[in-house]
Amino acid sequence: QSTWDIRPAQPAAGYLAPLKGFWWAHFDGTYIARQLEIYENAPPIFYVAGTDDESMCVYTLDESGLTSRKGAEITAKMFETEWCKHGGQEYLMQHRGRISSTYVRNNLL
Repeated sequence: QSTWDIRPAQPAAGYLAPLKGFWWAHFDGTYIARQLEIYENAPPIFYVAGTDDESMCVYTLDESGLTSRKGAEITAKMFETEWCKHGGQEYLMQHRGRISSTYVRNNLL
């Protein structure tokens, strides 16, 4: 089972000024399979389990608190729309040999 969440983003490492944006996460069970950060006037930031583990959010779905936050859950279609709109499919293809999420490997490549 996959869960899809969105919340306001914290500035990514390397950005000095606070940025307004969103943090999108695709949880494949307990852990994040894909993560997307979108900020104003900045390129999107993609993370995929197995490729970007050192940079991804380390919280489990329960630890994130998103399951108890009203309005935090989004549909799979909403996540896919944003992921693809910002170039996520190309990112997946570039890193397909290192992706650890079974869901991503079986359904998106």
